[in-house]
Amino acid sequence: MKTFSIIFLSLFLSSFIAGDAHNEASKESEATVLICTGKYSKRYHNSQCKGMKACKGEQKKVSLSDAKKMGLTPCGYCYK
Repeated sequence: MKTFSIIFLSLFLSSFIAGDAHNEASKESEATVLICTGKYSKRYHNSQCKGMKACKGEQKKVSLSDAKKMGLTPCGYCYK
């Protein structure tokens, strides 16, 4: 009976931890950020960022996960 309890508890905790990781990943893919398609752009921004004024290309909304996949990092103005 003690072994069963340990196995059950292990399975329960592992599914709980996996669920948290999945929730964080889905929140990230749902979040949208702004990117600049300019030649030298390396950051992603929120919708009120003053850094987007310097954008020489097109401004686009993309998911946070896509921005990270593109190698972009958070803007220093809007993600302090």
